[in-house]
Amino acid sequence: MIPAIGGGYYSLGDDSTEITRLDSNLNFIWQKEINSDRITSLFQCTNGDLLFTGWTNNNVFVIRTDSALNIQWSNQYQNSPNSSLGERIIEHSQSKSIYVLGTAPDYYLTHTKPFALLMKLNSEGNFIWAKLKGDNYTSNGVDLAESTDNQLLMTDMQYSLNGYYANIDKLDTNGINIWNTMAASTGMFGPVGEPDDLCPTYNDGCAAIVQTMNLAHTGSAVLCHVIDGFGNYDDVLYELPDGNGGTWNFFNMLEVQTSDSGFALSGNLDMPGYSYAMIKVNKLLHVQWCKAYRSNPFNGYPSFLEQKQDGGFFIGTNDQQNTLLLKTDAVGSVNCYDTVLTVNETSLGSGTGFFFPSFTISPVFTTVAYPVVVTSSLTSSWDTVCYDLQSALPEKPIDKFSLLSLYPNPTSDFLQIHLKLKSSDESIRIYDVVGNLVLTSENNLTIDVRSLENGLYVVEVSGNEMKVFGKFLKQ
Repeated sequence: MIPAIGGGYYSLGDDSTEITRLDSNLNFIWQKEINSDRITSLFQCTNGDLLFTGWTNNNVFVIRTDSALNIQWSNQYQNSPNSSLGERIIEHSQSKSIYVLGTAPDYYLTHTKPFALLMKLNSEGNFIWAKLKGDNYTSNGVDLAESTDNQLLMTDMQYSLNGYYANIDKLDTNGINIWNTMAASTGMFGPVGEPDDLCPTYNDGCAAIVQTMNLAHTGSAVLCHVIDGFGNYDDVLYELPDGNGGTWNFFNMLEVQTSDSGFALSGNLDMPGYSYAMIKVNKLLHVQWCKAYRSNPFNGYPSFLEQKQDGGFFIGTNDQQNTLLLKTDAVGSVNCYDTVLTVNETSLGSGTGFFFPSFTISPVFTTVAYPVVVTSSLTSSWDTVCYDLQSALPEKPIDKFSLLSLYPNPTSDFLQIHLKLKSSDESIRIYDVVGNLVLTSENNLTIDVRSLENGLYVVEVSGNEMKVFGKFLKQ
């Protein structure tokens, strides 16, 4: 399920060829079928068009339709690496290029094991390039997103001889790596880390949710791997104890950054009698609350998570023929739910179907507050000042790139810095795009940048417990 431009939702059916259009209250508008093989990903472009990817005849396909599902073009990419499988698709917000993440065997290197595949198309679907990520071990593409500074974020699952782990990369729009991190906990026989969801963050970085083992090796745990725009990261492991020395399995997870710069994590829960759970953590990754949800008779999987303007949450769930939008307040308590849609098919011809609501189900919800054990912070390199400038959480996230002005921009010689928040003691640091410190200055807001190579740079100004950022181009 994804939010639709102008309100409402698009939902991808369980059989992966049926698309349902719902309004903002989950009232049925239409349901149509795309005549294709398995669809794995759905994305709405800024102009309202829809993009779909999946695989057919062991090759990636991409379909572009308008908002009413009328096909504009449909391509199969045999010039991508053989036997490739599309998993995620996005449109770049500025260039309108299309990126597809998937998996493909690397026949070019005489290996038959699959590697993560990243493919770039233009807006008309014409092939530009395809790149494989991997070495001597298998890797599978999992998730793909655009960062707040318009670069690419991707996760893949990397296998090795002694275990497996989540790989998280930030790439430029040509597929060139900016930084890479790995996330896993150490199991009895090596690293264990299976990526589930990737969430861009306000500071040009991302957060990845990883399924892994608890530290006692008696069950599963959730690893929240948070990376800033420069590749600095922190890991926190969350366990849901079952009371018998083990932990409940928390899977099919989704994640969203919240208005207080924290995160909400939602997924299926195998605790008897409960179908879902949601954990809310603050910007320091400390648990604020956890709720488990039981709905009878509905037992789907979460497919959509969004924070509402009032601080509450929407959780969209699907099973084979049902769609449910669960609404909670700001502390995860259920305050209502919308229609569960159950549909039957009436054939209208080859390759096309029309669906209509036949009846609705009224779930009975039970919500319980559930304890979460924060087992450990596995690293300590996370720079917390990349989030809020004040100790009090703001109602809306602070855009730190709006708190200072840089001019002229671009510049070839001197850069003037104007602060909207004044400080009596300013320290200026300038970084290149891969996070290397290239220039420093103290209490001087006119910076000589003639020694820098041409390119994009990030300015960090700190002082009196304040830290703000800006970007400029040297040319």
